[in-house]
Amino acid sequence: MKEGELLKVKLYEYLIKTKRSDFTLASEVAVGNVRADVIACSEEKIHIYEIKSKNDTLYRLKNQIETYKKYANAVTLVIDEKFLDQINSLEYLSGIGILKFENNAIKEIRKPKQKSIKKENYFTYWSPIEIKKSLVGFSGWYKLDTVTAYKKLVNALKKDEVIKLTIDRIQEKYSDEFLEIKNKIINRDINELPNRFRENMPNLNIVPIKDSILRFRDIDSL
Repeated sequence: MKEGELLKVKLYEYLIKTKRSDFTLASEVAVGNVRADVIACSEEKIHIYEIKSKNDTLYRLKNQIETYKKYANAVTLVIDEKFLDQINSLEYLSGIGILKFENNAIKEIRKPKQKSIKKENYFTYWSPIEIKKSLVGFSGWYKLDTVTAYKKLVNALKKDEVIKLTIDRIQEKYSDEFLEIKNKIINRDINELPNRFRENMPNLNIVPIKDSILRFRDIDSL
């Protein structure tokens, strides 16, 4: 198993042990113009974890962290011990949590600061097909392009509704995969983990949620 894969397994083990039961982990999720190693959803909060193993560099880290700050309530950097001294001088890591991987175990160095997410930024977790299909039932929905559909959703939904819909969609899309990964990690069957987890593959086997927002709330028109 590669170093990055091992560190991701250790992170899952750590989170499974330390988090409450009502959470979902998802691996390799597109966030803005980057791909998050792991996201955790629970209690209407989104927490992004960026992994840097000893074989990685910090070359792309600033762009990754600055992007995550826009789309997460909390961000944590999971690093091999070799990076610990190096990150102390990085100002853009202010407010970012730090988990250190050393001696085959993860240790918390610093907790992340919690922050709010702008309403429109939650839609980064919705695929284009999900944005359009959310308007099924409204007149002319099938004629709308993704940008127009997105704008209608932003205007029609309250922030707390967008949060709930987004969290529900993430959990619905990834819960089955998470349970499979969780069981394999608990049972030490790590060589049987799905390829998308092990090989940093894109979300090829994640099915979009195509339900209309009318399932959530009656809206007369958009």
